[in-house]
Amino acid sequence: MTDADVPDTLQKILDTIMNQKAVCVTFMKNILHKIIVTTEKATTFDALGDSLVAVLTSHIPFDRLNIGLIDLDRHQFNDVYVFGHNVDGRKKGHLRTLKNTVVEASIRSGGGYFFGTSDSEQWLKRFPNFGPVLKSGIRSMLSVPVKANDKTIAALVIAARDPEAYKIDNLNLAISTVEIITPKIEYLRLNMIYR
Repeated sequence: MTDADVPDTLQKILDTIMNQKAVCVTFMKNILHKIIVTTEKATTFDALGDSLVAVLTSHIPFDRLNIGLIDLDRHQFNDVYVFGHNVDGRKKGHLRTLKNTVVEASIRSGGGYFFGTSDSEQWLKRFPNFGPVLKSGIRSMLSVPVKANDKTIAALVIAARDPEAYKIDNLNLAISTVEIITPKIEYLRLNMIYR
């Protein structure tokens, strides 16, 4: 390769990168469009959750997906939808504290949070209340808070047995998903309160 070939080679590399980015953007738009279409007619948390599972299954690895309503005044999380491998003793309607949880970490982060490791001690050091989740086999969690009118009202939580299940791309897709479903979650939450 000569010095004259360098600009051509760099241009080819840049063209390849730009093409890959364009493909990624188109792919992401298609996924988000599917989320819009599949969730728009949901009239219950079960229908909303099932719609998310149908779309996200092939894009984010998970053994459990849940939607939980958050009461910041009581510092509690209430599962209103649960799909997949759950923690023993937990089911839809289960109330638990937010203290020392991945959900709490996601709320503090302002946008979303994921953590994964096969080392139980690391989990318990970081999240002391995580024992029951560890016992269930979960080793990775991803959580994105749902905010309406500048108030955290819920969270989308995705969990996997694989300790390395989540990367920044998964978090970005989950954040975009939450942006789409926030009005629906707020509507369903208000229906629960005022019915």
